[in-house]
This record gives sequence, structure tokens and C-alpha cells, in this order.
Amino acid sequence: MHSLAICFLNDYDQPITQEAVNELIFHIRNNQIANAWLALDEYGEEDFLSVDIANHWVAFAFNTWDEKGYAHQYLPINPRYEESQENAPVYIGDQTPVLK
Repeated sequence: MHSLAICFLNDYDQPITQEAVNELIFHIRNNQIANAWLALDEYGEEDFLSVDIANHWVAFAFNTWDEKGYAHQYLPINPRYEESQENAPVYIGDQTPVLK
């Protein structure tokens, strides 16, 4: 697997292109990247979406901070595993386990 980065582009004359998004989708579908990170600010310190992939599992996490600086993480729920306490084979940021 290799890394692919789409850098933050602050200039209106250099938007993130459809071709760059298509390339990212291609690499995800072909199991060529393990994670992707989408942030609207240059350093990824504001709200961001992370996508982590391992062993045919994908973990999406939307991360935000409130007015007091507390972090919040939102994860989708797979109804098939709603009651499961078993970890999935994918970790968010290679560190946080995700329940199935």
C-alpha cells in the first residue's frame, strides 16, 4: 500500500479537482491505501472526516470540537452488529479500536 495525499488548497484558482477525488476513490476501491483524511483547514485541526481500511472493513469517523474545546467523534453503526462488543479488524488512526 502507498500513501496518497490531497493537500489543502487555499486558493480559489487551485481547487481540489474531480480528477484528484476520482484518483482517491480508485485507490480506495483497489485496496491501495489504508486511510484517508478530509479536513477543510490546512493542518487538519478543525472538524475532519477520517476513513480507515483494513481486512475488507472500513471505519468512518467524523471528528469535531465544541466551543469548550472538547473533542467528539461520530461513527456510523452497522445494524448487524448493533449489540456486538467485539472489535473490528480496523483501527481509527492505527490506534483506536472500532466495535463491529
